[in-house]
Amino acid sequence: MDQPLTHSRRKAERIEEGLRVGMPAIGLAREDLCPSGRLLVWVWNEHNVYSRHVRRAPQNRLAILVDEIEAHLHPKWQRAVLPALLDVTTILAESIRPQLIVATHSPLIMASIEQHFDASLDRLFHLGLNAEQEVELKQIPFIKRGRVNSWLTSDLNYARLRCGRATGSLC
Repeated sequence: MDQPLTHSRRKAERIEEGLRVGMPAIGLAREDLCPSGRLLVWVWNEHNVYSRHVRRAPQNRLAILVDEIEAHLHPKWQRAVLPALLDVTTILAESIRPQLIVATHSPLIMASIEQHFDASLDRLFHLGLNAEQEVELKQIPFIKRGRVNSWLTSDLNYARLRCGRATGSLC
């Protein structure tokens, strides 16, 4: 019984140490970041520690994939989480080339990035079924819609998605 607790405690101590070392290295204080941001800094720091351990140069790229970033988040936090992660990736970009890939069904998430979306760097894709009922990933233009309800009723079909046997569609 004591071993898992000890392992968890050691892991927590390593995370804290990584944050203590990694955050000042990129010019941040602990209170500057949300928990997700602190996790990204910790991952970046752990990669550097491991690279030194195996005597290899650290990678200069970091891919961050987040599926359904809105899951289990209060609407207030849905509005804050992606801008916070974008802030962290901007800071990390001074030393590595981060790429953030986020999947969402939330109009709150989409509305939250309107002021952050840079068409020269960012892309918006829609995953759906084409006429032959095959899955298709299509780049679409990012259109600022203003209020959240405009995202909800947009052509991205947040509000118009129908489910059930009668329609033959899946959600």
